[in-house]
Amino acid sequence: MHHCSSIIKCKHCNGDHLSNSMECPVVKTFRADLTKKLLNINNNVTSYSSSMAANIANNNKSQHIDNDFPRAAAPWAPSSNPMDLKLSTLISDLSQVNETLSKLCVTNQGFQQFMIEKNENDIRINNEIDDLKSINNKMD
Repeated sequence: MHHCSSIIKCKHCNGDHLSNSMECPVVKTFRADLTKKLLNINNNVTSYSSSMAANIANNNKSQHIDNDFPRAAAPWAPSSNPMDLKLSTLISDLSQVNETLSKLCVTNQGFQQFMIEKNENDIRINNEIDDLKSINNKMD
C-alpha cells in the first residue's frame, strides 16, 4: 500500500538524503567506528609481531646452544629473507598510512559538520532576506 512521493528520506535518521549518504550522522558514526576498529586491529597485530620477535631474540640469547649442531630457526623467527624484510617494511608503512587516514577521517568529519552548519545558516539568512523583501514590498 506504499505510494511513492518521490521525496528522498534516509531510513536511518529520516533526513532529506539517501540512506548511504555521508550527510547521515548514523552512517558517519558507523564508518568512523569501523575505521577505528580496523586501525586498532592492525596496530595490535603489528605490536604483537614486534613483541613476539623481541621475545624470541631474548630467549635465543639466554639459552645455551651447543656449537656442534646447527640451530634450526623457528618458523616465526625474524629472518633476513628479502621477502620478509619487504613485508615488514610494508606493514610498518601501512601502519603509518592508517594513522594518516585516521587523522584525515577526523578532519573530514569536522569539515562536514562545518558544511552542514553553513548550509543551515545560509537557509536561515535566505529566509531573513525573503522576510525583509516582503516587508519592503508592504512598505511600498
